[in-house]
Amino acid sequence: MLEGPINLGAAYGGMQSSMRNMFLLSSIGLALIGLSHKFSKVAIPVTASIVSFCVAIWVGLQGMADFEAARLNKSNHTQTWNRWKFVTYTYVTFIVFIIGWTVKRTFMNNSVM
Repeated sequence: MLEGPINLGAAYGGMQSSMRNMFLLSSIGLALIGLSHKFSKVAIPVTASIVSFCVAIWVGLQGMADFEAARLNKSNHTQTWNRWKFVTYTYVTFIVFIIGWTVKRTFMNNSVM
């Protein structure tokens, strides 16, 4: 645990970096889904994309949790920064929907395996 005052600017930069990584990881997952028909076994790239989505969710939520911890330890709260958690939660919901759709489309179809 950090001791002393926390630089909110650095915490905000870390949160932005984690959100950028979250968007990048989920874009890779979407690209794998889009190109999955090019592979002989569709389940392999789709599984990799699901893992990519799971990691993207973890990165986004962890970045938000770290920022929230830094923000709550500071006496001057900034309302603008507080809105970023809703962006993360919305995007995570979208990723979870894509995972569910992908699992249903891929693994519920017997011809895929």
